[in-house]
Amino acid sequence: MKFPSFGFCLDSNPLLWGGVIFLVLLKLLLISGSAVQMVYSPHDDDLYVSRAFYLLLDGSLGPYDARLLVKQLGISLWLAGSRFQGITYLLSINLFFAIAGIYFIAALSRLNINRVIFLLVFGLYLFNSVSIGHQWFRVMREPVAISLLVVILASMLFVLVYLEKKNLAILHFVTLAATFTFALMVREEDVLLYALLAMFVSLVLWKYWPVFREQSWFKRSGVLFLVILPFIFASVGDGTTRSYVERHYGAPLLNDFREGEFPRLIAAIRSVESRKDNRHVMITQEALGKIRVTVPLFAQVIDRLPKPSETSYSCARFKVCSEWSNGWELFWIKDAAFQAGFTPTLLAGQSYFRNVRLEI
Repeated sequence: MKFPSFGFCLDSNPLLWGGVIFLVLLKLLLISGSAVQMVYSPHDDDLYVSRAFYLLLDGSLGPYDARLLVKQLGISLWLAGSRFQGITYLLSINLFFAIAGIYFIAALSRLNINRVIFLLVFGLYLFNSVSIGHQWFRVMREPVAISLLVVILASMLFVLVYLEKKNLAILHFVTLAATFTFALMVREEDVLLYALLAMFVSLVLWKYWPVFREQSWFKRSGVLFLVILPFIFASVGDGTTRSYVERHYGAPLLNDFREGEFPRLIAAIRSVESRKDNRHVMITQEALGKIRVTVPLFAQVIDRLPKPSETSYSCARFKVCSEWSNGWELFWIKDAAFQAGFTPTLLAGQSYFRNVRLEI
């Protein structure tokens, strides 16, 4: 087993890389006239752009309100970083998508597979219907998240390819660590990537184990450090962003919609028994009615919530007309508490949600 090296070498086949460059330029040309769309507000597209604007303006995420921390910070950081570099949003996500695909086929090219097949696969990847659909041109997290996942998989594949040659490549471990760390900041669901990373680390250690005992303690320590590097990066990234939020808003919460007191409050509300049970409905009107009577502290918030009706989107799509389907009610509860003046700051919000929860 060789000591870890940087190890990155592209396939020298001119047909493959000439075709790749042509396809990338063609894709950029075809989308060059597309317009960026901002559809959903205030909890999606508009939120990401607003936070990016304030990041560039004064280094904060903007004035605190009920919506500021309901989504991860990653896409706002991406938007601010792209603008700071003078790169338009559409160019940034499409270049990143192309680069991620190139990185992946660069890993595949180390295997004994026909290069024409690589080119066909890359073409399908680059021009798939998702990346040219209208949703791709919205200010949403998915384009960046998809590209990050491709980079993560490509870096893992590179590590495994080098491992077959009894070598560990530093460059690809660092790429994996940095990409994994940022992916956790983009989408809440990407915390599930820890499961993928754990399986990958287990596989690397299992393949390396036969020669692991033959190495010096210095080499063993170096290899173990590389293997756990993604976990170290993720921990440092999480701590740094939490420290940033605490410095600006008073509490180390990256997402006050899924951590802290608000999700505990929602759990308490959902624990109230109701005669109705619908898998589309998270919080019933009956439960809210009971809480309004018994918890005066929460009455003003409940009174501000929109009432379900036969003209609602919930009724039109899910045929749920006397309740609100999906999770919209959760956002509205948070909005109503802020509008009622109970949660003017992050700390005040945590205190209020805790008091209501205890009353319930």
